[in-house]
Amino acid sequence: MEAREIIRSQLQMTHRLLDQVLADVTSEHLRAVPDGTINPIVSIYAHLVTSEDRLVNLRALERPTVAASGGWTARTGIPDSTEPSQPADKGAWCAKVNLEAFKEYAAAVFAATDDAIANASDVALAREVEMGPMGNQPAFYYIYGIALYHCSEHTGEIAALKGVRGLKGLPF
Repeated sequence: MEAREIIRSQLQMTHRLLDQVLADVTSEHLRAVPDGTINPIVSIYAHLVTSEDRLVNLRALERPTVAASGGWTARTGIPDSTEPSQPADKGAWCAKVNLEAFKEYAAAVFAATDDAIANASDVALAREVEMGPMGNQPAFYYIYGIALYHCSEHTGEIAALKGVRGLKGLPF
């Protein structure tokens, strides 16, 4: 199996796990503002999807975001994904998110990430991208490292929030 196929399968598995974790969450659970400094599930979900859209498409591949190219901002109620996502506001804008449209947008973002892994040239994946304190990193790092680990970490966070509310966190 080629490296690209392994990476694609890992990302697909991670995205499927997120969908499974969110499958039984009600609107009430999605929007509930927890005590402490953690954000509502909907805010975490929106943050991870808009971040993946922005980091993979805009930063790594220098192409328009899925949100900008598909008119998703108007349909979902999310802010323009070319701006940094701000999950720390305890979800003020998240109360307005159209969840069904957002799930469709998330599927489109995940498909774009999969397409990027499958079809981006080796030159495009090797192009160096400035990553602040981490210095320059290959675009591949954004697509694989950030998308995979960022999604996995926040999926665990969402699963934990479900568990605190008496729901089954992970589907297994």
